[in-house]
Amino acid sequence: MLNKVLKIIPFAVFSILGFSFGSFVFFKVFYALAASRTIDADVLPSSNNSYGLGSATYQWDSINDVIYFNNNKTGFGLVPQGREIEINGGFRLNTSATKPSCTGSPPAVQQFLWFTQSASGTKDYFEFCGKNASDTYSWRTIY
Repeated sequence: MLNKVLKIIPFAVFSILGFSFGSFVFFKVFYALAASRTIDADVLPSSNNSYGLGSATYQWDSINDVIYFNNNKTGFGLVPQGREIEINGGFRLNTSATKPSCTGSPPAVQQFLWFTQSASGTKDYFEFCGKNASDTYSWRTIY
């Protein structure tokens, strides 16, 4: 697989029209600044995650009108207004991964939500990882 390395810099669009008259050669250069930039390649992070995409000054407005950003809030299918994450439609928790242990030490999973889909005829479980007053972490069943 060929990875493409891409450095985005401001660029200009130009064309050159050339013609000759006797022993003289004339060139006319047509030049215009590009109003927008597109990338026809994959944008890949560096191997040590040292490159950011965007800046603190400028923020993305949306990605393909599916994921929206608004004042440090993220919306899926809508522009978020009230909370840090808003979703227009259902929110699915996939059950194909193995449920991690619920501990307070790294890699900490406290405050995680987990859905376990059980076999036919058996109750499903919806849990969160939290601690009790004795600072003991465990999965707490919501349903």
